[in-house]
Amino acid sequence: MKNTKIVVITLIIAFAALGGAYALWYDSLYINETVETGKLNIEWACTGATDSGEDYTGSGYVDHKEKLNPAVYKNIGSSNYLLEDDSEFPPVSGVPDERNTRDSIKFDLKNCYPGYQESVVTLVRNYGDMPVKLQNLQPKEQIPSWLRVQIQDGMTHVVYYDSQPDANTSVVSINGQQVDPGRWLSLVFIQRVLDGAPQNHNNINNPQQIAFGIEGVQWNAYNVNPFNNTITPDK
Repeated sequence: MKNTKIVVITLIIAFAALGGAYALWYDSLYINETVETGKLNIEWACTGATDSGEDYTGSGYVDHKEKLNPAVYKNIGSSNYLLEDDSEFPPVSGVPDERNTRDSIKFDLKNCYPGYQESVVTLVRNYGDMPVKLQNLQPKEQIPSWLRVQIQDGMTHVVYYDSQPDANTSVVSINGQQVDPGRWLSLVFIQRVLDGAPQNHNNINNPQQIAFGIEGVQWNAYNVNPFNNTITPDK
């Protein structure tokens, strides 16, 4: 019985040694990573006009009133606006890109006259997942000399743009203004028809169309050119 115990122990040690010589023991570690990117999406929201439609019912500017009878509002000029989608981003697999939604405001002034003034109030709202910095608020076409366009902050009345600033107007650049996710920036687009405006400027055959653009960039890429793709030290 004693010899048997010795033989068994020897076989176990031999197999263990054989396994160690044939292949080293090992274990492995893995990293399984899922990367999801966010989206950058700004849209116009909560848009309204002071003199919207054919029937004038708002409080209005002083120029909409009769000088000798300020309680009487003149229903001469009017405005209409329409929120539209654009086609900046092509659809993927036939599904429209939500970043195109409500990216354009079409605004029409009708029956204008020198002294007529109208406003469109709107919000630049951040529907994306990251902070956005605004830049390049500017017209896409030349504004005629008989029309003055001013764009103000709807809360502070800071002037971000004026096509014909006077001595009392201080214009501050909108560049770098940050809008966080779920937040907004209120803007007021004011148009005033000046003396010298042509009569019978037909809205159908020869309309005066003006387009403004404003860009939103991700907050950490604003004023960065080129963008840094270098691995930076972890601090």
